Amino acid sequence: MASQLPRKILDHVSLLADRQVRPENLGVMTVRSTEGIAERERLDYWRHSVLHRMEPVPQPDASRPFAGRLVHIAGATCAFVHNVSESIHTRRDRARLRRDDCDEILVGLVEGGAPSRLSHGGNLTLHQDDLCIADFSRPIEYRQGRNREITLMFRRSVLAEAMKGDVSTLAGRLLPRNGIAAMLRSHLRLISVEAGNMSAKERAAMVEAASEMTLLALQREFRSVVDEEQFPTGLYAAAMTVIRHYCWNPDLDPATVASRVGCSRATLYRIFAAESESVARSIWNARLDRAHGLLRESSESGAYVSDIAFRSGFIDMPTFNRMFKRRFDKTPTEARFGP
Repeated sequence: MASQLPRKILDHVSLLADRQVRPENLGVMTVRSTEGIAERERLDYWRHSVLHRMEPVPQPDASRPFAGRLVHIAGATCAFVHNVSESIHTRRDRARLRRDDCDEILVGLVEGGAPSRLSHGGNLTLHQDDLCIADFSRPIEYRQGRNREITLMFRRSVLAEAMKGDVSTLAGRLLPRNGIAAMLRSHLRLISVEAGNMSAKERAAMVEAASEMTLLALQREFRSVVDEEQFPTGLYAAAMTVIRHYCWNPDLDPATVASRVGCSRATLYRIFAAESESVARSIWNARLDRAHGLLRESSESGAYVSDIAFRSGFIDMPTFNRMFKRRFDKTPTEARFGP
């Protein structure tokens, strides 16, 4: 008897193919999962509900039944896709290219799991933290290990505009592990962890920041001319990622943030001013937020308040106490044991 699987397709590519996503759909999160589906039907469900542009290749020697979960968030210039699945072998051949004429470009982060093999204008073995570019207008064969991946899916026109020319040479290329690409990795992981706790508006803003960070990273890696201020949202998000990660360092200052993001201090100041913020104030606020969190976590450990202050980037207690009281309207001790 033929499987009576639901045929509603989550075609997360076609959301981008021919038109802008409608404003009311921005930030909308959709989940697809094989949970509750019979083992023998899961791959068929995945083919119709998720893959769509790729064809699964049978794996007769598969050691465990297929299982997968995908989260899709609609964005203005790209879609965010978080995929957790068992190993799967998929292919997009020339016959498929002619049939659907799809030419979107993906930038995917291997979040974790077993190495995967990609044949796409060459052969690559992808490992954790690799950021790889895939082009749907070219053949792809992907032997994906049991892993987690985060993908941003772009219309070709978006990348062509950012790169000011042909983007067909990007297929199979890797983004570096440092600079703005490192900040992008952290930002993508943050979305994957916190998406369920965000409003649609917040998710849309986070995906747009990821889009701009990606475009800036592509410019820096593959173009001789970089227009930093073309992507203010991405640059601001990257700077805030640096600040959150390194606020514990008392030597963190605007010059260090600019250096890690890869822009001039003047550009950094302008980006923050457009957000009605200052770089220095953002650093101090990040330190205070870190201290506040550590105080609440250590309410039963007996750790000294001074130790927490120093672990949060403060070098003298009077400054810490004064700024903490101003920010939270209570002393560190009150915050530690209060409601």
